[in-house]
Amino acid sequence: MVKKYRWLLIGSLICGAIGLTLFLVGRNMDRNREEEATNNPPTEIITELPIDLDNMDDNEEIAEELPRPIDISVADTTKSMDEVMEMLENVVLAVNQYFDRYISSVAFVSKNGYLYDLPGRSYIVASDLLGLTDLNSQYSDENILFLYIRPSRLEGYLDVNASPLENNEIALFAAFETAEGFVFRHSNSSFFGIIERESLRNVLELYRWDHGAITKIPYAEFSSVLSAIAEYEGFNGNYDVRFMYRNDRYISVVLSKEGEHRNLQQHVLEDFNGQILMVESNLQSVQSHRVHINRVRPDFDLSLLPEYTISEFTRHIFDGFSEELSSVMLDRGIITEADLPVTFETGALDFVYIEFASGRNFLGYFVDNVWEIALVEDYELMIRYMRTQVRRAPLFIIKQR
Repeated sequence: MVKKYRWLLIGSLICGAIGLTLFLVGRNMDRNREEEATNNPPTEIITELPIDLDNMDDNEEIAEELPRPIDISVADTTKSMDEVMEMLENVVLAVNQYFDRYISSVAFVSKNGYLYDLPGRSYIVASDLLGLTDLNSQYSDENILFLYIRPSRLEGYLDVNASPLENNEIALFAAFETAEGFVFRHSNSSFFGIIERESLRNVLELYRWDHGAITKIPYAEFSSVLSAIAEYEGFNGNYDVRFMYRNDRYISVVLSKEGEHRNLQQHVLEDFNGQILMVESNLQSVQSHRVHINRVRPDFDLSLLPEYTISEFTRHIFDGFSEELSSVMLDRGIITEADLPVTFETGALDFVYIEFASGRNFLGYFVDNVWEIALVEDYELMIRYMRTQVRRAPLFIIKQR
């Protein structure tokens, strides 16, 4: 049992005092549940409910490790160049059909330089196109690579220059390994070339997601990152950090300006030899922010981003509940006058988080018509608990420590 979690099930006073406040500021509950919570609150009070975190079943999924396609490619020495070009012409048109057909429902990104289905956690292969596109079935088992890179990276290996794709946005290529090297082709039939295996490896290295281990930035090291953000925004004040992680190159941050609890900001920065620079700001307003940042920086490891999408929660984020909540907590002896005042508050959906000047922090969860209020002292345990309660938890309500 973990003693740091002491759950207090607060009965009629909590529901009566703060229920309506939370419902009116955007809680995502249906009408029947609202009436049940406010009109029929439970009266029993349980003063302590230990929770065995060791036996919790986290809802977080673990990404599958997949081999990079080039590592399992084998050169084909049986096909003539005409046969290879004919195959690639069909295949590259098919993969573009597949991309265009499913782009609205599938987050296609460039991972390590290859076309990747992000929610499906898989590289796209020729057999994925069969029956869904005009792919010739005889090519479905061929070891074809689908590169998703900037055309300029292949310019030196082209039979023509990069002028057909001057905007240099990430583009799709089909590639097939022969004795002469990888033959690649874009849907523009005049845009093709041959590149040796080692040269292709060097090109794909520019798209490699791995920039070292992903680690949580300690509170003592927040200042350099926050200073870079403040300078970029021209802001002279304090921030409340909700998420700050990094690898050896990039830094991912979710925060709000002090006192603006509901106005979350999400940024990606780069540590360029010790100089921290903004790469992409205000991702909180971008619905497909993972795809967006991948287009801007295709070598960015998307697992560095928080698991939630802020834009999906925007209308469910609220504050303004701390006065009623702290009053009831004070009446019940959960806090004392010495804990006051409240220094931070944020809520979303069925969760609320509140901090007091004394340093005591509480997480609240509305379940079975009862507010469970927990005194918590460990950031990681709070995050883990929220994950076990709902699949898409609003983890951003908690300040990172």
